[in-house]
Order: sequence, then structure tokens, then C-alpha cells
Amino acid sequence: MVTSLALVACLLVVLHRALRGRPEWSVALAAVLLVGSKAFVEYSTSGLENPLTHLLVVWFFGSLLFGRPLREASESRVAGLTALASLVYLDRPDAVLAVAPALAWVLVRVARRLRWRVVRAVAVGTAPATLWTAFSVVYYGFAFPNTAAAKLNGGRMGAWVHPNGVGYFANSMRWDRETLPLIAAALALGAVVAVRARGDRPILLPLAGAAAYLAYTMRIGGDYMSGRLFALPLLLSVVAIVYVVRDARVAVAIGVAAAVACALDPHPPLVSGGGYPALPPDPTGVRDERGEYYPTNGLLRLIEPGRGDPGYASAGVGHRLRDDPPQAVVWGAIGYHGFVYGPAVYTIDNLGLSDALLARLPARDAEQAWGRGHLFRDVPPGYIDSVAMGENRIVDPALREYYDRLRLVTTGPIWRWERFRAIWAINTGDSRELLDAYAANLAQQSR
Repeated sequence: MVTSLALVACLLVVLHRALRGRPEWSVALAAVLLVGSKAFVEYSTSGLENPLTHLLVVWFFGSLLFGRPLREASESRVAGLTALASLVYLDRPDAVLAVAPALAWVLVRVARRLRWRVVRAVAVGTAPATLWTAFSVVYYGFAFPNTAAAKLNGGRMGAWVHPNGVGYFANSMRWDRETLPLIAAALALGAVVAVRARGDRPILLPLAGAAAYLAYTMRIGGDYMSGRLFALPLLLSVVAIVYVVRDARVAVAIGVAAAVACALDPHPPLVSGGGYPALPPDPTGVRDERGEYYPTNGLLRLIEPGRGDPGYASAGVGHRLRDDPPQAVVWGAIGYHGFVYGPAVYTIDNLGLSDALLARLPARDAEQAWGRGHLFRDVPPGYIDSVAMGENRIVDPALREYYDRLRLVTTGPIWRWERFRAIWAINTGDSRELLDAYAANLAQQSR
């Protein structure tokens, strides 16, 4: 929590430095808009990556929009912007959508003047992402984190518009009355600027990133954490607003409208205190994450006299398993439980977040699954024994062969040539037919 708050403070410092020369109330307007957003406030101290993403994105657009004119851009400045985009990617790969349109525009603008030096600048700037990806492929066997396969159903997302996406947007409108309306207002402002105000057209760059991330959110069906994926588009919208608003009366009107919208929330973040009851479960499966965890893990709760362990550890189930552990246990939502079990228990995560095999198996009812990113898998017969005994005992022959290749990738000796061939086969889809055969066998057995 301290780290998260420090990152938010750095964000405000970077924004304040970027706004030098703008009206003095610009940072105040940005702060009012941000603290009125349930999505931004709750995920700024959640332990997730949001605060670092926000800092890097504001740093990127602060340098791009409020720095020297782009026509004066040097090779080092292009390399710096590219490096910031690389860091955004490393923090959360899909967050690069927020800066990708702006970076592409920059490269096109400077290519004619800098010529081949653009290539050198891009090579230097993308070095962090390139080096990490190379390490990830060599060491882990994959370029992307395991959670990408688990949450995106092994890459089998179906239609271009996920049916759960609409529900995710609708949930935010019910529980967070400022965030999406403010984003919509900023996008409308961008449309007006694009037509009528040539000098303010740079605000289209962060708004393009916001639009891209909103489209991505709809594509994947949102998330089970209410508002989490809207915090970044909200921040981009605020950057655009403070860039273009120069009249104090307009700023006051925007701030008042945002405060009124915030006050209409079921639990407005501006007046949130020590008590925070959870909102009723949403029938779509989207959850009020702060309400779920605050009663047991909120800072003010944990410092109360007589408090024991935080979170679900107080139920004792984790301590019992740690004292008398089985070799392997199946348990979804592994965060707290995996921490409390200790290293003596191998937890098979049937959501696939920490399990390389299950993450690549088809999820149950992926189109309508309750979790939007938390998709349950059926544990294949023989897999628990395979984990407990350290040898492949999977019953299905096709899946058993696939698991042999996957084990070689994830646990085999790093520098064996056979392992690199298996990495190539799995990442290029050459092993997909084995998963398809397993899925066909499952379908036949269920008839």
C-alpha cells in the first residue's frame, strides 16, 4: 500500500511538472477528477499494477504533449518515448494499447526528418521489452505470462465482441457514476476538437489510447473486478481534459459535475471512511472488490487491537493444510490460500492462473463464465497424480503427449536442444492438434 501511494504521489508530481505554464488550477482539476472515480481510487492501492501503469502513462504523455514541440524531436527524445512505452508493456502487456497510437504517430511524424536514426531510436527504446521477452522465452518458454493464456481461454475467445463486455460496462455505470461518463465526455470533446480546434488536436493521442483500451475491454469481456479496466482510460481522459481546458469557469463546471456524479455512487470514494460494506453481488458476476476484501484486509481493520491474521487465513484451513499437508491439492482463487499453505503443498489452480497445462485447456462455459478472466477448467484424470508423483500419469493419450512437451518446456533443462524444439512447437501451434484431440474426446464422453 505504501508503494502504491508513493507511485500515485509520483504521478501527481510528474503531472504538475508537465503542466508548468498551464493555469495553476490544472493539477487541482486533475486531482478532483481522479479522486472522484471509484475505479481510479480503489485500484490505486489494491496491490495490482495500476499505480505503476498510471505513472508511466502520465510520464509518457506529459513528455509528449507538454514538452517541446514534436517537430524539434531529437533521436534521444524518440528513444525516451519508446522506452516509456516499453516499460508500460513490461508492467502490463495489454496496457501498451494506451500509448501505442501516440507512439506510432510520433514515429511517422519524425521519420522523414530523422530517417534511419528512427530505427536506432526504436531499437534503443524497445531494448527493455526485447531483452525481457528474449529472457522469458528462453527461461519460461513463453513470451507472455501464463495468466494471458488462462484469462483469455488459451487464446480461444470466440467472437470479436464478448457478450460479457456489455455487462461489464453496465456494472460500472451502476456502481461508478463518474468514470464512464467522464470518459465519454472526453471522447466527445476529442471529436469536437478534431473538427474545429486544430491547435488542440494533440489531445486526440491519449484519447486514441483510451478508445483502443475500451475496445479491448469489450473484446475480452471485461473483468470480474468492477471498474479495474476503466481506470486507465479514465486517466487518459483526464490528461486530455487538463490539456485543453484553459478557462477557470469551465474547469469549475467540470469539477462540480464530476463531484455530483461521484455523490450519486452507492459508495462514493470521496466520503469513504473506515466502514465499507460490500455492494450486493452483481448478477453478471462482476464483483465489488473493495467491498469483498476491505472488511478483513482494510488498513484500518488490520491495525485494530486484537486482530489476527489478515484475510481468509483466519479461517484456519490454510494452517491445517500446512501442518498436515497432502502432496497436491486443487484450489481455485489461490492468492490467499496458496500463501498460507506454505511451500509444502503444491496447489493445482483449476482457474489456470498458475498452472501451465490447465491455462491451455478449454474453460467451462467460457462465453458466459462468471469470472471474466477467472475461468474454471476440469482437472484431467491422472493430472493430480502426475503433479504429486512428478511423472506423467494423465489418462488421455493426446493430452498425455502434450503434457510431455509442456513439462519439457516449463521444467526441463534450459539449454537442451529438444526443449527449444518443444518451445517452438507449442508457441507456433504445432501442438494444437493434441489439445483439439483432447477436447474432441471430452465432447464425445459427455454425450
